[in-house]
Amino acid sequence: MRMWKKIVHVLVIITFPFVLEWFLFITPEVSRFSNEIWFSFIGSYSSAIVTLLVLCLTLRENRNSIREERRKLRESFDIESEINLSRKILDVLLLNRYDFISADKLLTEYGKYRQDMYDIQFEVRELKYDDKGDTARDRFLKRLFLTERYHTFKLIELNVEKIDNIEKAKKLSESIDKNVTEMVHQMNKERRELLNLYKEYVHEMKEKEFE
Repeated sequence: MRMWKKIVHVLVIITFPFVLEWFLFITPEVSRFSNEIWFSFIGSYSSAIVTLLVLCLTLRENRNSIREERRKLRESFDIESEINLSRKILDVLLLNRYDFISADKLLTEYGKYRQDMYDIQFEVRELKYDDKGDTARDRFLKRLFLTERYHTFKLIELNVEKIDNIEKAKKLSESIDKNVTEMVHQMNKERRELLNLYKEYVHEMKEKEFE
């Protein structure tokens, strides 16, 4: 429908001078002009039409450029947001945010870790990927999700019951210490692989951002 409207508009613009010529020259009841006046009018009219067309094309090009720029900015924002989120999740899974070395901070740091794991269980699912894909992004996010599952299962293993005496507190502390030791050992084994996958992922996303 819009295309037909454009065609009609173009036809009206093109045929208008000829209709006007017929009306002014062929019908003597209205008026008669000399060829000089007629050609002067046609020249002015043509110049105005060309100017209008150039203006319309320029405005259209500017609108397209603005639209494309907005699309690129939105895509760039989405890419940066995803990279930042994945880095945050990776830091939690690699235990970079916690001081598990100091025995007196173990319970406090483990509490922070549990809360962060609760948050990223939802956040990691925001990162959609193709399970059968072979891009750097697919490989990294798939590996990130599997690592998150490992941590979640480790949390389930540790049944934190109500502490109402010293003996239970001591037993819980020993269980947490054992659990943390196993996780630290496992994450140290997987650290290089995860960081390499992350580096490849960021490189791929940056290339996509500046395409």
